[in-house]
Amino acid sequence: MKQIFKFIVPFTILLILLGCNSNTTNTSTGANTDTSSNKRNASNEDTIKIGVLAPITGFMSTHGEELKRGAELSEKLINESGGIDGRKIEVIIEDTQSDPSINAEKARQLINQANVDFLIGTASSAETLAVVPIAEENGVPFIYSIDGELRTCAPGDKNSKATYVFGAGPTPQMLLTEFLPSMMEEFGDKVFFVGSDYVYPRFLNNIAEEIVEENGGTILGSEYAPSETTDYSAIITRVLDAEPDILFLTLPGTAGTTFVTQARQYGVFEKMTVTGSATFDTEAYSAIGSISEGVYVVNRYSELLENELNERFVNAYIEEYNPDYPIGPTASSGAYGVILTIKEAVEKAGTTDADAFVDAMQGLEVELPQGKIKVDPENHMFQQPIYIMQIMDDNYQIIEDLGMIAHPGLEDCSVE
Repeated sequence: MKQIFKFIVPFTILLILLGCNSNTTNTSTGANTDTSSNKRNASNEDTIKIGVLAPITGFMSTHGEELKRGAELSEKLINESGGIDGRKIEVIIEDTQSDPSINAEKARQLINQANVDFLIGTASSAETLAVVPIAEENGVPFIYSIDGELRTCAPGDKNSKATYVFGAGPTPQMLLTEFLPSMMEEFGDKVFFVGSDYVYPRFLNNIAEEIVEENGGTILGSEYAPSETTDYSAIITRVLDAEPDILFLTLPGTAGTTFVTQARQYGVFEKMTVTGSATFDTEAYSAIGSISEGVYVVNRYSELLENELNERFVNAYIEEYNPDYPIGPTASSGAYGVILTIKEAVEKAGTTDADAFVDAMQGLEVELPQGKIKVDPENHMFQQPIYIMQIMDDNYQIIEDLGMIAHPGLEDCSVE
């Protein structure tokens, strides 16, 4: 009897192991996408998982840290208020290191290993575009948070809308179409452009130049320099010689700090109105704020907006992080606001099922700290309020509410 028992036990264990290995092999094949999706939904029965792609390190780290903070704060406040339809949310934050290839790797990891229901985040255009095909292929809703050119079209087809991709950040058209004519009316119609010499500043400035010309303005010059430039004296001299009414800067990161520091020394700010895009972002305030007094900017958010949701967000943010600088849109509308939008859509759909969520997002209107937004069913972009602001008294003072602005269809959608 002992001999039989010794034989049966190992044999039974072997059968169990073979069974486990068989299941693992089947679910790892490409043919089992539906099984993987079902597994993800089943595993999240009591918790809604949101994957956050945040460049906490690398050249976009200031935006990444703000994405992280906004997501963490939304998790805390939503769960304290009962979650989403009684289900807790869990944000899973991955550092993408400001690298498009790592964004793609982390997106797959969040989908296939962490079994997230939704993806949010990214910073640069290249990072966003690396995630779009992965979200589409796996049927996982992805809401990118940063501003920039439209990126909600189907992979490889700029004339078709993606199914699962949504954009929360405003495009250049949304930011500039009303802003530049308003600035020209107030300060004069002769404009000079200076930008960093890579794709995004040139793309944005081309749109800005078209708007200036369409509104009867004159472009006195367009200058571009490598981001690592340390001496802008020659460009600044040409700007001063041209005598523009408005100097428009598209110099993200350290390039903007270097240029503005030198422009102050040359007296540029006393001779013309200075504005721009990306150069004076709230996320860059720690580096450029002290030398940006009086500059006009256009954006979707200021912590000084007066509404109940923003007051709650700002108070909670200050209590949690005690920031030294103004709170920017990456944390507020880029993470916190996006997760509030996910909450509204899931509660409307009554499920986290991806296709039901997408249906619920069409035309959805949500009150956020920045004001009311509406998800445009034509292009999956957030229609949203845009504000003219001036950097004064160490903050972004609201000068004018330009109202709810939409992106025109799939105009200039980027697929690469």
